[in-house]
Amino acid sequence: MIDLPQGDYIYKGTVLKQNRDSEALLVFLMDIGKTWIFVQGKGRNRFLGATEPMIWGEFNVYKNSHGLFLKNVNIKNDFLSLRQSATSLYLATRIYSLLADRLPLEIKNNRLLQSLYDTLTLIDEGATGEATYFRFVAKFLSYYGIMPSFHVCTNCGRAIHGVAHLSSQGIFCGKCASFSDLPLELNDLLDMHKALCLDHNDFVSWCKSANYTKKLSKCSEILEKYFERLK
Repeated sequence: MIDLPQGDYIYKGTVLKQNRDSEALLVFLMDIGKTWIFVQGKGRNRFLGATEPMIWGEFNVYKNSHGLFLKNVNIKNDFLSLRQSATSLYLATRIYSLLADRLPLEIKNNRLLQSLYDTLTLIDEGATGEATYFRFVAKFLSYYGIMPSFHVCTNCGRAIHGVAHLSSQGIFCGKCASFSDLPLELNDLLDMHKALCLDHNDFVSWCKSANYTKKLSKCSEILEKYFERLK
């Protein structure tokens, strides 16, 4: 339960998921984190599309002893053009599902919220490849301090020179790696660095070229297992 006095509040954020059975919204709010907001009675009809996932706005809520209740939504961005593209919508839905499932409840993370908005903007501008998903997953993990370093072996602590090996347990050098680990050549590591470090415009251009390692998809799949550590 959020520790707030009874009263009215306004928070910026986005809807992650609807629960139609309980008339509740799972939202990601600035200064609050992921939490549930309840929509009483026929209130949902009054809000129409303002309670759909991927809506960004200012949420006017009332806090009482039972939780947060929605009073009004001032929509700031509905990402309508993103929703009209099947490819863009699929990628955005993957990211929202990841947050709905893995983001801890009621732990503030304003940097991740901003990263989510930036990622939707990237997708809306045409960065719809696997690199965008990898970029978000890696930032998500890094904000919680569980993203492995690609330069230091998790087991022996030595700098990795040459091929690195990724698994759900960490990054390993050639001596410490097991047969099942994903080998990452220098070009793979360079592309992972680009995915994380390129600025907005350069990243969009790079994604549109699709000139990056195909291993990013497998890397994302492995890194998703790191979210088990947030429990």
